[in-house]
Amino acid sequence: MTLNEHLEQTEKPKDDRSRSDKFWDYVNEFDYSIISDLYFRTKRFERAGSGKLYKALGVRKFQKAWTSVVEGFVGKMDHEAVKEGYVKSYDYSELKRYINFSKAAELIHAGSAVLLLPGTLAQFSNGKYVQGTALAALNVFGNLYPIMLQRFNRARIENYLESMEERKWQEKIYNHN
Repeated sequence: MTLNEHLEQTEKPKDDRSRSDKFWDYVNEFDYSIISDLYFRTKRFERAGSGKLYKALGVRKFQKAWTSVVEGFVGKMDHEAVKEGYVKSYDYSELKRYINFSKAAELIHAGSAVLLLPGTLAQFSNGKYVQGTALAALNVFGNLYPIMLQRFNRARIENYLESMEERKWQEKIYNHN
């Protein structure tokens, strides 16, 4: 029997999970360390002062507006992406899951921003200022603000996780003495 015949005869286990479940498993298991040091690592200014820069840029206001828009659709649309985009509890594993989700969401928005930029520049260079302005606004509110929101939330959660880990060490030292 040849290898191909053997492979054809062996049954593959059937995976009954939905495509959405498989996608979110991939998102949560993906090793973001490949690009994390270059891009995803939160910067000092993002972690200091509870995100003062992002607050000054209106990211909190954008978050509240975006949340109300999404919640307006949740009744009509029970989509996995909407469910995955929220922190469900404040336990360590859930917060780590959300950090991975935020990296995936940020990567998608960054890619979209890069893809939208040439079209925006082409509209301006061809004298189509209304279309160029519309595309630029779409890029700012559809990509730039969501990227800043992901970074803002991730920095806050990383600060929280760091303090959680610090408390655990302090408890171990205190209880050990």
